[in-house]
Amino acid sequence: MRWLRSVAAVVGGLLAGMVVVIGLTAAATFLLFEGDMSAPPTPGYLAANVLYSAGAAGLAGWIAARWAPSHGLVHSGAVALIMLLMSSGGTSAAEGVPSWYGPAVAVLAPVGALVGGWLRVRSVGRSANE
Repeated sequence: MRWLRSVAAVVGGLLAGMVVVIGLTAAATFLLFEGDMSAPPTPGYLAANVLYSAGAAGLAGWIAARWAPSHGLVHSGAVALIMLLMSSGGTSAAEGVPSWYGPAVAVLAPVGALVGGWLRVRSVGRSANE
């Protein structure tokens, strides 16, 4: 049954990260483009998207490490690996999206997941020693 909790930790982390990204993307689209999802993205929007995506990935890694039955950093590593695989699937960019955007997400999202898991593991270690 431990394996089921491991799977739930990874999937739960991924789902939480996705919900945050979807919500923040909708909010940014509403604020910057009055909800027009077909509007060409601006450099500021893309930069903000990369940053909040990395933050959401950090949350995903933190949740995976928190829910893991043991070895929290391994679980956030699984989240990071899945994010890397998901972000490196295609080479074609949407119209108006610069070439730096895809690689930035492909690097920063997995790093964010690992940092989130590391922060969770580090905070547990610190509180156990106090």
